[in-house]
This record gives sequence, structure tokens and C-alpha cells, in this order.
Amino acid sequence: MNQEKSIALSIISNNSCGIGLPKFPNVFFIKNLNFQAEHGLSFLIEVLETPKKKNIDSIIKSKKIFTALFDTGGNTNTIFNNFPYFQRNYSDISRIVLSHGHYDHIGGLKQVVENIDKTNQKDLKIIAHPDSKNIKVIQYKMKGKCNDLIGKTLDEAEPDFQNGSFRKFDRIPLVERIESKTEPEVLYEDSDGIKIFTTGEVPRNNSYEIVPKRFLQFNDKTGKIEKDDILDDLSLVLETGKNKPAILVTGCCHAGIVNTYERAKTLTKSPIDVAIGGFHLVSADEDKLKFTSDYLFNKTELKAVFPIHCSGSQIFHEIEKLREKNNGKGLKAFNDNPVGLTFLF
Repeated sequence: MNQEKSIALSIISNNSCGIGLPKFPNVFFIKNLNFQAEHGLSFLIEVLETPKKKNIDSIIKSKKIFTALFDTGGNTNTIFNNFPYFQRNYSDISRIVLSHGHYDHIGGLKQVVENIDKTNQKDLKIIAHPDSKNIKVIQYKMKGKCNDLIGKTLDEAEPDFQNGSFRKFDRIPLVERIESKTEPEVLYEDSDGIKIFTTGEVPRNNSYEIVPKRFLQFNDKTGKIEKDDILDDLSLVLETGKNKPAILVTGCCHAGIVNTYERAKTLTKSPIDVAIGGFHLVSADEDKLKFTSDYLFNKTELKAVFPIHCSGSQIFHEIEKLREKNNGKGLKAFNDNPVGLTFLF
């Protein structure tokens, strides 16, 4: 048999472009100088029938069994610039999952869906947590006091938006087409043991991974602005086959990578070998970084992590320090993961 099923995970949108290729098995790179980077994130996830001898060309030509987008980037133009270079068709996309409602993960949603609709794809589903539909507000450049905004209506808060103390983001587009889910949702499952599903809402179980006070949202039910614990933050679990490991794919991980990993472990019996995505540690203090790196290195089955987007570089360095203390053994972190990478599992 010359074909086998595989899961392909491609970075369509991220904060960096380049020609870096992590030294990790079955990672391929589309070299294109026209890729655009942005403060945003989008993954293409596919179940493919691939030849046993794999390269980027054979992956592109492989039969597509299932295709999903996880997040749609931040700028409406970036994903449309980058997507054609992956030589995929919008018509193949049957699921879009949004990790949460922040602009850098939903920016391309409306245009992506318009392109899919043009192909007469009838099976498209868009899945997100109900809180992703709330209007999101963030303290801007640490000018305003968050408590001053809590309890106000949007009209009452307008002077704070105008003077630059806070930034109000547009509501997520296509609200009427989004299926609200708080529990795990299976996107794909087959008899070969491949299963792709969301984590649903992630429980918060430690004192380190607390959402900062600068994140706020407008609650439609109360008509007031409130603190946003970003309960809409969810991730994906990719089970790669029978007796094979699982992969954890995160958006921004506002729930915390530790909380998210622990949530994923309650949902799969497979060992989680790899975590890739945003870890939201770019502004983490030393205590949180050490707590996180120690947990990932010493208390998980992870063999590799690929922190991108909002992760910052410090988590990479902290894990590398632990590897040095462990004679170069243990969890490996990779910090050069540009647009154009495809991981095959």
C-alpha cells in the first residue's frame, strides 16, 4: 500500500515570515518571498492520503479527506495573500474554528467565508464559544484604569475610547452563522483512529495563569462592560491514529498552556507529544515563566513545543535552560516557526 492517512498542520498566518525550518521530523516548508506576516494566527488542518515518500509537492497533491481552518488571522488581507501559495482550494474547507473573539484571530473570517460560499460549499460550519460574540475591549497602552470602565455602557465609555485609554474592537462578523459551543466538539473522526476535536471551555485551575485586568468585554445581557476572563479561549486536539500520539494546537491560550494541556489530557487517552500555537507568555513575569517551563518540562509527556504568535521568546529560553541542566535531554522548544511551515503527523 503506497498511501497512508496523515494530518497536515500548516501555518497560514503568524507574526513571522522567513526561511527557518525546525529540525523536527516531517516538517516541510513552502519557500515564498511573497508571504506576509502579521500580529495574527491561522492554521490550516487537513486529513490527507499521503504517499509514504513525502515532500511538500506530494503533500499539496495529496487527496483531501477533511479540511478545517483554526482561526482566520488578524488582517483581512494577510490570509488572502498567503493562502494561494499553499495551493489549496477554499471549497475544501468544511469547518472553521475560532479560538476566541480577539481581532488577531477573527480578522479574515468574513472574507474567508465569502470565498468559501462562492464555491457552493454547503457543509461549512463555524464553531466558537458563545463569549467570542461579545464586543471585546482592552486597556490601551496602560493609560486608563480598568475599574473606571467596568459597569459602564458603551455610550458612557465612549470618551475613554476617544482619548485612547481603551480600545473597543468590532464584534465578530457573521454572528448569525456561528455555532456556539462550550463543550468539546468533534470535527472529524474515522475508523483509523484519527480524531480532531475542540477542548471546549478550559477550566482554570492554578493561580499563575490569570487573565490580566486589562482585558474587558461588553456583556449584551447586562448592557454593561465587565472584566473578561476570556472563557471563549479554546484549543484543538489532533489524535493522529491508533496507538499514535496526539497534538495540542492552541490559539492564544489565554486560559494558560498548563490549564489547556490538563484539559486536553482529560479528553484523550493518547500521549500528547507536541504543542504548537500561541502560549500568551510575551508579557509573563519571571514567576509565571518558571512555573510554566517547569510544568511543561517535568510534568508532561511533551517531546516538542512550538510557541508562536503571542508566546514571546522567553519561554523558549527557559526550556532551553532546563535542557542544559538535563544534559541536553527532555522537552525541546523551537522558536523559529514562520508562515509556510507544514507539519505532517
